[in-house]
Amino acid sequence: MEYEFLLQEPDHLTWCSVTFLHTCIKNTQSQARKIFRHHLTLLRKRSTMSSVAMQPQAITTQTIMVQENDWSSGICDCCDDMKICCCAFWCLPCFACSTADRFGECLCLPLLDYTSGHIPAVSLSIRVAARERYRIKGSICNDCCMICWCNWCSWCQVAREIKARKQQATIITTQVTSPIVTNYNPGLRAQLK
Repeated sequence: MEYEFLLQEPDHLTWCSVTFLHTCIKNTQSQARKIFRHHLTLLRKRSTMSSVAMQPQAITTQTIMVQENDWSSGICDCCDDMKICCCAFWCLPCFACSTADRFGECLCLPLLDYTSGHIPAVSLSIRVAARERYRIKGSICNDCCMICWCNWCSWCQVAREIKARKQQATIITTQVTSPIVTNYNPGLRAQLK
C-alpha cells in the first residue's frame, strides 16, 4: 500500500489530514493535490528518519480517604426499637428473612443458617456486608463473635442500622407544574386544513 507508513504513525496522519482539509477549503482542488503530494513526500522522508522517543508523562494519583463510622446503635441496645426487638425474639427466622429482604438480598437466604454448622454463615455474611456497605468500623473476627454468641442481638443491630440508613437517605423532591390552558378555535382548525 502506498500510504502504509501513515498508518504506522497516526500523529503524522492526523497532521496531514488536517493540513489537507485546510488547503482544500482555501485553494482549488489541483493546488490541494500538489500540497498533499508535497506533504506525503515530507512524511515519507520523516518516517525513514530516526524516530523521536516520547518523554514519560507525569502520573498524578489522587487518594480519597473514606471515613469509617460506628454502628448507629450498640449490640445490646435492643430496647431502642421495641418492634424490632419483639419480632426478633418471638420469630428470629421470619425476622432474619425480612431483614435480608430489606437489605436487598434474597428473602429466604437466612433459612440456610439452620442447615449450617456452628457458625451461621448467612447471618455472618449479611452482617459483614452491612458493615462494608455502610463503612462501619469492625473486623470479621468481631462479627463472627457477635453472630456466635448473640445472633438475635446481631440481627437486631443490623436491622436497626438498615432502618437508620434508609431514613437518612430519604430524599423528597417536589415539582410544581402549572396547568396549560389552550383555547379551542374551530375556525382556526378549518383554516389550517
